[in-house]
Amino acid sequence: MNSRLHISLPPGWIPAPDTGSDDPPTFVRETSAKPGRLQIHTQAFYRRGSKPNVTPQHLLALATHAAESTSVNIAVSSNGTCQMGSYASVTGAATGFPRVQLWALSNGQDILVISHSCASQADAAEVLEAQALISTISVHPEPRPWWRFW
Repeated sequence: MNSRLHISLPPGWIPAPDTGSDDPPTFVRETSAKPGRLQIHTQAFYRRGSKPNVTPQHLLALATHAAESTSVNIAVSSNGTCQMGSYASVTGAATGFPRVQLWALSNGQDILVISHSCASQADAAEVLEAQALISTISVHPEPRPWWRFW
């Protein structure tokens, strides 16, 4: 996971034990009978050049595209503010997954795409905690090397 990304896991959430080194960062809720998987799929960090100026409309389009590209039938969409800046979310179902929620988060420059997918009926407390966890994600500025003065 990128060192610029800051995630505060609530009690009972752990890195998924079956996640390989090439897999995206994945977390599960230990106390759920059949936990879903919270995955950070995309981490795009602005470095230099013209600033992207990501809007809530861009985020909704990104979340919708991510859902549709994985055959999620979208039932609900929403957007709002979070610690990182703003988010858009789509929720629906896909074959073998009765509940899938995807978020696109941005601070106007950096972008994250995150999903929470449940292979069985979702635990209501887990869903609420996943949504709360998403709202607390933040991105720290890239540290400048000690020798860089500009």
